[in-house]
Amino acid sequence: MIDVWWGLVEGKGPKAYDWSAYKQVFDLVHEAGLKLQAIMSFHQCGGNVGDVVNIPIPQWVRDVGATDPDIFYTNRGGTRNIEYLTLGVDDQPLFHGRTAVQVS
Repeated sequence: MIDVWWGLVEGKGPKAYDWSAYKQVFDLVHEAGLKLQAIMSFHQCGGNVGDVVNIPIPQWVRDVGATDPDIFYTNRGGTRNIEYLTLGVDDQPLFHGRTAVQVS
């Protein structure tokens, strides 16, 4: 099993995909005769106390959130969590013409 992080694959810009690092892993697994399950991860990796890895959601998505912070989950106290998008934007084309469902 491997997490495929959105922040890595589409991190350089909308629809600017870079699968090169994952392709290397996929090729090695295939050459070894093994099977692999890819998990598409559309949330932040790490970034918390004690984490050695930090892969945030793409900067271009966080830039949308800078002008429209309601794209992120917000608790009752008003604290926003920029590690992932709220379900409330699933059908809104806020991400360079794409909805949250379309980018994921």
